[in-house]
Amino acid sequence: MTYFYSLILYSPKTNNDLSFALPDVGLEVKEAGRVMNYGLLVGELLGVDTAKATELLMEVEHMTMFLADDDSETPKLLLDADIAELLNVFLQTLAALKDAIDEQGFPIGPRGHTLASSAHMQRSEDGRLYIAGEYRDLLELRSDIIHLCQFFQFAIDHGFWLKIE
Repeated sequence: MTYFYSLILYSPKTNNDLSFALPDVGLEVKEAGRVMNYGLLVGELLGVDTAKATELLMEVEHMTMFLADDDSETPKLLLDADIAELLNVFLQTLAALKDAIDEQGFPIGPRGHTLASSAHMQRSEDGRLYIAGEYRDLLELRSDIIHLCQFFQFAIDHGFWLKIE
């Protein structure tokens, strides 16, 4: 999948004039694709049902590739139901991750053992977990997922869609 797309608040009600919206979460999440893909991997390893969200992101990937050469101004959007589905999955992933790593990023409990045992994970010299091949620290990923969930919740609460760019 393409990892480097961003998500930007999009207002269907105001012709996308966002001058009135200055949310604490920002107007854009850069590299949201990367955060979501890694989040889904971790969620799946921890037993979260990620099937619908994975299918949705695969559709996003297809749409991004299909419309990449499109000269029209057709925005690629995640709508209300899409955002709600992603929020649900990532909130479950956060809850599972809370049971898997401590505040310093070290594995704890059975879920931490599950992650530490996965071929997708490695440990740093000090024992923290990270995603193999990318050195994506799980503590940093957790922080990014929290921000992504806040962004999703803001979009839902204020009637925004999310533009994929």
